[in-house]
Amino acid sequence: MELRDEQLREALLVRYRAERIELTTPGRIDRLISSARATFEDQFCKRTVSRLSELSGDRLNNPGRGRCDRLCERADG
Repeated sequence: MELRDEQLREALLVRYRAERIELTTPGRIDRLISSARATFEDQFCKRTVSRLSELSGDRLNNPGRGRCDRLCERADG
C-alpha cells in the first residue's frame, strides 16, 4: 500500500493501463486520490473503533476525564 501521492498516482495509472481505461486529467486523478484516501481513513477509523472495548471507547470520547477521577470512583464504589 502506498501512502505518498506520487506513488498513488503512478499505481492508478498502471491500473488504468492494465484495465484499458482511458486516462483522465491530472485534476481528476488528484480528486480520485483524495477521495480514495478519505474513504480509506473513514473505513480504517470505523474498523479500529469497532474493535475497542467499551472502556477504551469511553476514554477516547471523554479525554478530559483523568486518572484522578477514575481513582475517586473506585474509592467511592
